[in-house]
Amino acid sequence: MFHLHPATAWAAQVGAVPGGRRLEAALVARVNMRFDDTTARVDHREEWEAVYFPLGRQLDAASGRPVDYDARDFVREAPPGARFVLPDAPVGEAAFFRSAGEEIRRHLFRTRTAEVYRNRSLKLYSRIGETREAFGARCDDAAQAEADRATAKLKDRFADRIDRVGDVLRTAERRVQELETDREERSREEWLGGAGALLGTLLGGRGTTRGIAGRAARSMGALSARRSRTARTAERLETAVEKVTDKERELDELEAEMAEEIGAIDTEGSAKAGDIEAVTIPLELSDVTVDEIALVWVPKG
Repeated sequence: MFHLHPATAWAAQVGAVPGGRRLEAALVARVNMRFDDTTARVDHREEWEAVYFPLGRQLDAASGRPVDYDARDFVREAPPGARFVLPDAPVGEAAFFRSAGEEIRRHLFRTRTAEVYRNRSLKLYSRIGETREAFGARCDDAAQAEADRATAKLKDRFADRIDRVGDVLRTAERRVQELETDREERSREEWLGGAGALLGTLLGGRGTTRGIAGRAARSMGALSARRSRTARTAERLETAVEKVTDKERELDELEAEMAEEIGAIDTEGSAKAGDIEAVTIPLELSDVTVDEIALVWVPKG
């Protein structure tokens, strides 16, 4: 049995009157609760303290007013001239306190829970007391890390394909350069060895018409052969250019495909990060322990 100290911070919650001589009975209780969940990796303990006032024949376990009390809030001696007002509750019987403790214990078992947040996609749970925003930031970091790993694998998968196409493209580009050079040289040869030579014969040389005609025929035959080779070179050049164009298009398509898949990974990561829901962790009756229950006399006037 205790008496409420007049300087107690929560005295006003029970209507205490400093210096009062009329004392009315109240009950204080301290309860330890353990919230545990293996899947969520939660093992959390809470201490709950409350005062019950006024007292009826039976304790109303739901009427407790949470307070933060300790031994300094109570004194053993009653104030001088104190008058005790006996409550309806049988405070002189030990059975009343046992029953009150059990009522409080069962009431807390039914009504008290702990809440955490769960992300099913990432298989993460928040810590007790961690805000949704803080847990969301942690989920976002985890989702980004997972997305980065997926993107690294994607890059590895595309790297070989891009390298192969790139090698073919570079070879094709070199072939185009070689064929362009070859075509230019053959074009010059055509002029110098064909039309250019014929003009030189006509304009600068001597001879009969028949002789000139013979030389012209031979010159035109050689020219035709050279033009045929130049045409084949041009065809090969056109084919090489088309190959370059095809490989450039293939590279573009590979890059577009990779970008699309990376975008899908990012979208999936964002969805995973946002997959947050509240989870309630209930108490087990065996995890609720009444550590203290005591009678306190409160000065009322």
